[in-house]
Amino acid sequence: MLTITRRGITHLSLFLSLSLFLSSQLAGGAQTAPATPAELLKWSMAKYAKLTTFQADCNWSASYGSLPSGPGSTRTIWYKKPNIFKVVSTMAAGQMVQTSVSDGSKLVEYATGVGTGAQRYASPPSIGEASSMQMSHPMFCGSLLYRFFDGPGRFAELVDLSKQPVTFGTSETIDGQACKSVKFYAVGPTYGKTEVAIGTTDGLVHRIRYGSEPLLKMMQSGDAQAALQEVLKSPELQEQLQKAGGSKSDKSIQDALASIKNMMPSSSLTTELYVHITMGQKIEPGVFNTTPPADLAVQDVGGGATPQPPVALGTPAPAFSVTSMDGVKHKLSDFKGQIVLIDFWATWCPPCRKGLPETQKFFSDYGGKGLAVLTVSDEPKATVQPFLKENKFTFPAYLDTDGATNKAYKIEAIPTVVVIDKSGNLVSYTVGLAPREDIVTALKKAGLAAK
Repeated sequence: MLTITRRGITHLSLFLSLSLFLSSQLAGGAQTAPATPAELLKWSMAKYAKLTTFQADCNWSASYGSLPSGPGSTRTIWYKKPNIFKVVSTMAAGQMVQTSVSDGSKLVEYATGVGTGAQRYASPPSIGEASSMQMSHPMFCGSLLYRFFDGPGRFAELVDLSKQPVTFGTSETIDGQACKSVKFYAVGPTYGKTEVAIGTTDGLVHRIRYGSEPLLKMMQSGDAQAALQEVLKSPELQEQLQKAGGSKSDKSIQDALASIKNMMPSSSLTTELYVHITMGQKIEPGVFNTTPPADLAVQDVGGGATPQPPVALGTPAPAFSVTSMDGVKHKLSDFKGQIVLIDFWATWCPPCRKGLPETQKFFSDYGGKGLAVLTVSDEPKATVQPFLKENKFTFPAYLDTDGATNKAYKIEAIPTVVVIDKSGNLVSYTVGLAPREDIVTALKKAGLAAK
């Protein structure tokens, strides 16, 4: 006969209570994937935002229309919340290796096998906000994946709803994980139509595919063709053509342009496949060592340098001569009686590109009201002019054709913003992407009623 003692009842009650507690905990922790595509993206972003550490390998490949696919790359990613990370991209069977590494204070980037030096930046606030040269381009070390780490609050910086709605794609198994694909148009000039495969159990991104429509459109634009034509007509290239026995005629240039245009693909597909994903595991601090190889010179870019003004603040600013986009020479003395703001920049510099809209705003608000705005690049006109037109910048742009102005102002890192008062004295010399408030303070000090 089955009997239950008082003690047995107590044990049974404890067992049942424990079972119910565990069941409730498991029910609360085992989240199911949301039923709508936008919410699935946000659910995944929320997963990444909670991660303390993350490691993964990425197999990167791209195809361009009917052209033969080039060699892909393999990448390894280490991440520690919020802005300590390392991305190593290996291409051409190890002949070129690109490294972007941040220790939370500085971000250093370098590549082997290309004969260039290293660049040093201030670390971004998070991996999702990394805008350095290598981290901003998906062909190097960049990826849409990094935006997930900033969480669903930055959904609008991932998805451009004005271009197309967010929809579901196919369901499939990737690296052993059941995944559901989400299709959307990604924010930015590189990605375009994008499809992200998200694990329905782990909430992680296992594959990203995108078509790069904005980039292809830009390459095929009239502005890009005009810029290429100017490059083909440049004295340096003409001299090389002549040495190689080529023709310098306009017909040969047009033939070259036609040939290049015909070779340009009308479509592309880039794939990032993420495997060997681990989370929450300790990463040795040595992984995030920012010391570049000893044989590489280091250039500070966008805030990595200590500002060293060319002259003491409050003393006459160095004289300079720059050339406007229409070929007219201008000197500092031409702006006598005005407060002068000079923004030293380059099209290839991500922090510069990020700061130029603020420079445009200063010009729109105060140009003609006592402020002369000059943006100065040492790049060729064929590079600068299409960039300005594409971004609808209207501020006065100038070229430092011989590098003398950069040298006079000791420009070793960009962006660098200089403020000069009406008497021609140097008021402020700011290296790196500075907050608007800092520039406003300098302009006020120079005598401008800025806000």
